[in-house]
Amino acid sequence: MLKRPNRHCLLFACLLSAYLLPRSARAQFPTANWLQQSPSSQPSSRSNTSMVYDISSSATVLFGGDTGTSYIRDTWEWNGTNWSSKSPASSPDSRSSHAMAYDSSRQVVVLFGGTSTSTTYMADTWEWNGTNWSSKSPATSPSGRFNFAMVYDQNRNQTLLFGGSISSGSSSETWTWNGTNWSSQNPATKPTSRNSQGMAYDSSRGYVVLFGGSDSDYQNDTWEWDGTNWSSKSLATKPGTRDSFSMVYEVAAGYTLLYGGVVSVSSANDTWEWNGTNWSSRAPTSNPSSRISYALSYDTSNKAAYLFGGFVGMSSSAETWKWTCVSSCATGFELAGVTALRQASSVTVSFHATFDPKNAGLDVIRSVRNVRIPVNATRLSGTALLGSEFSYAVRDENVPEGAVYFIDAIDLEGSRTSYGPYAITPSPGMLHLFGCALGRATRPLALLLLAGLLTLTLLYRRRARP
Repeated sequence: MLKRPNRHCLLFACLLSAYLLPRSARAQFPTANWLQQSPSSQPSSRSNTSMVYDISSSATVLFGGDTGTSYIRDTWEWNGTNWSSKSPASSPDSRSSHAMAYDSSRQVVVLFGGTSTSTTYMADTWEWNGTNWSSKSPATSPSGRFNFAMVYDQNRNQTLLFGGSISSGSSSETWTWNGTNWSSQNPATKPTSRNSQGMAYDSSRGYVVLFGGSDSDYQNDTWEWDGTNWSSKSLATKPGTRDSFSMVYEVAAGYTLLYGGVVSVSSANDTWEWNGTNWSSRAPTSNPSSRISYALSYDTSNKAAYLFGGFVGMSSSAETWKWTCVSSCATGFELAGVTALRQASSVTVSFHATFDPKNAGLDVIRSVRNVRIPVNATRLSGTALLGSEFSYAVRDENVPEGAVYFIDAIDLEGSRTSYGPYAITPSPGMLHLFGCALGRATRPLALLLLAGLLTLTLLYRRRARP
C-alpha cells in the first residue's frame, strides 16, 4: 500500500517552486535631497542677493541684497559649514538684484549692475580677489540694469550677461566680459526681451543654458548659447512658466538645477534638472519653503549646491539650504524583468535598468554560499540620458548548482545598494526536474519519469478509495 505524501514535503516543494520562478524588482535607489543647514553665524535676512563659488579660496562669496527696509553692501563667505563676514578695504555700493560670476581663468569674482535707492539702474563692474573688491573702468559697458542673468563661460574664457530690466523696459542684449572690456554680441537668433530669468553654464557640454523669465508675461522656454548664437529647444517636458528663480550646474551629477520662483503669480518650491536634452522633475523628501529671489551656487569642493535667503511669504529669509546626495547620487534607479536562465553549465542573466549612468553604475554578482563573484554585464540598448531604460545581459560560464545572482547599484560615493537574490531557472528549451536541468537529449527520459509519476498517482488514488 502506498503511503500518503508528507504534507511538509509538499509545502517545501511549493515554496521551492515559487522561489525558482522568474522574479522582477522595482526598487527605488536613494536620490538627492534638500537639507537645511545650521550655521553658528550667518548673513541677515535678505532677498535679491547674489552669490557664487570662488574656487581659489574654496568658499562661496555672497554680496549685498535687500533686507526689506534697506539695501546693503556686506560681503560674506560660506565654507560648507559656517558663514564668515569679510571686511574689505573697498566695496561696491549698497545694492540688490545684481549678478556675480566666477572667472576661473583669472581667479576673480565679477560683479555687475543692480539697483539701489540712489541709482535705479546701476552699470558698474567690480571684481573680488578673495581679499578686496576693486572697481573696473571698461571702455564700453552694458547700460544700467538689474534682474539680469550672468555666468562664466569656461569654454570661451569670458563672462556672459543676458537681458535684465533697463530704463526702457526689458532687454534681449547679450554681452561678454573678458576681464578688460565688455563687448556687445549680435547673435542671429536670441531669446525675447526678459528679466528675472535663470542661467547656468553646463561645463560638461560647453553650453550656457537659459530658462524662463518674464516681460509682459511669464516664460518657460529653454535656450542654449554656443559662444556665437542662441538656439531654442523644443521640449515635451519642462517646468512651468516662472521668473525670480535661480539655476546652477551640478558638476558632480552633470545636470543644471532649477528651484522655485514665481509660478503663476505665487511662489513655488519645485525642483527640476536639465540634462541637455530634457527637463526632469525631482521629488525630494524635504525642501525649502516656497520662495523667490534667493541666491544659489554650486560648491565643487563639497559637491553640493547651496541656497541662501530669498523672499518667503511676506518677509525675507536667512536660511541656508544644501542640495546634495543623502546616501546616493543615483537618479531613480529601478530594476525590472530580471531573469537568470540556465543552459547546461552556463547562465544568462538579463534585466532592464532605469537610471542615470552619469550618477550610478551597476555590478552583476554571482553568489554561492555567500561568496560573491562579480561578472561583467553588457549593455544591449539604451541611451545615456536621465531616466532612460537600458537592457543588459551577461553570460556566466561554469556556474555551480546552488548559485544565485544579485544586482548592485553603485553611487558616486561608491556606496552599494544590492537587489536580489535572483534564482536560476531553466531556459525555455530545458526541463527542470528535481533540481536537474534536462536538455532536449534527455527529454524522453523526463517524459518517461513524468509518465511514471502519473501512473503512481493514479494507483495511489485507486488504493486510497474505501
